[in-house]
Amino acid sequence: MQWVFQGGRLLLVNNLMKKQQFQIKGTHCPSCKRLIEKKVGGLSGVISVNVDFETGATDVFADRVILKDEIRECIAEMEYKVV
Repeated sequence: MQWVFQGGRLLLVNNLMKKQQFQIKGTHCPSCKRLIEKKVGGLSGVISVNVDFETGATDVFADRVILKDEIRECIAEMEYKVV
């Protein structure tokens, strides 16, 4: 088991939880970070989301595999793009 600090919370990462990384283009401020984290965090199975708004690097911790297309669909109405 491993502990990670995500979104102001300490999480216990176990073997059932998967960490996936996505690159989201168009992020540039803390508001972008919060909007994406809230939207993606609402997907089924997502436990935690952490967006680095400066680089667009997005870590998603989930109890299942999250597909890039799911992220793309989730933020489709927003100005951001998954690359």
